[in-house]
Amino acid sequence: MKKFLISLLLSTFVLTGLFAEYSDKDFEYSFLSKSQKSFLAKVEKSVNVNSDYLMITEYKGNSSVVEIPKEIEGYPVIASVFQNDGSKNKITKVVVPESIIWLTCPYMWQSRSETYTNPLSASIELTGNRKVLLLMNGDCFKFFRKLPYDVDIYVNGTICFGNVSSVKWSKNWKTNPHPRDRIDFGIAALGNPGSWQEYKQVKVTGLWSDVKAGFQNEGGYYIPKVCDEYNSIKEFIFEEGCEEVTKCLLGRCNVLEKVVIPKSMKYIYRGHASDGYTLCGENIKQKLEIEVAAGAKIDFEAGGQFGYIIPEEKISLTSRKRLQELGYKFE
Repeated sequence: MKKFLISLLLSTFVLTGLFAEYSDKDFEYSFLSKSQKSFLAKVEKSVNVNSDYLMITEYKGNSSVVEIPKEIEGYPVIASVFQNDGSKNKITKVVVPESIIWLTCPYMWQSRSETYTNPLSASIELTGNRKVLLLMNGDCFKFFRKLPYDVDIYVNGTICFGNVSSVKWSKNWKTNPHPRDRIDFGIAALGNPGSWQEYKQVKVTGLWSDVKAGFQNEGGYYIPKVCDEYNSIKEFIFEEGCEEVTKCLLGRCNVLEKVVIPKSMKYIYRGHASDGYTLCGENIKQKLEIEVAAGAKIDFEAGGQFGYIIPEEKISLTSRKRLQELGYKFE
């Protein structure tokens, strides 16, 4: 009986350490600035620029399981931008409530550690009945035990899925920032993001904007691309309901064998010479099958000096014929 009580006490102690209620002192946080609130209000209508919101900037506690609070002192927490460098403690799980609208990868700075290179040792969990959009760093995907297919997500930055052979891109996910038509690759492209709005945006369902002071992507826009870090992605499926493919999205995937395009697809942007093709890597190692659903009507952005959608000599004859039927012009 005595051994049982000791074992029970030890178990209670361990569980309390992992799942304790966190005090405000465990976190560093700050109010979102007016520009940050304006940025988030563009994508999530529940954000009121005249209200006060908090963002988590650092975790200072000792638990291996971090639960992001929904509010602190009555103020809603809608952003979590802290990144664990592993020097204080080894975080193995981050629990994200349904209130969070902006999420950076908490394991970002552990790029040389086991946690980052082996995502099985760390995880991200979304909880609650989520009704707001999630603006999320693409590195987060590899830390989900179950991908959030039903969550509306704007993806920012490099997209990593981990060591998987088949990827399905949800109809609820959009890239951020999103490609534009008629862009002038001059001062406006690299300067103040506000000047980008002077150019007419066509076929855009995503977002061309930027945010500073605490959010990622401070130095300008970044074209989101899937990073096949393990050279394992052989199949990439766009779910029915997907309408656009971002330029250069699969430009780093060199072992792809099959890309599946649904009937709902409306527009595919060309790649860029410096960032690779849109539907596969520049150095793809085998013939690529591009399977397009019957009844699809796709507007392909023209190729030319800025790049192409596919390396024409690396796709199968069947795929070439299908793309020609859809109006894709091989140059």
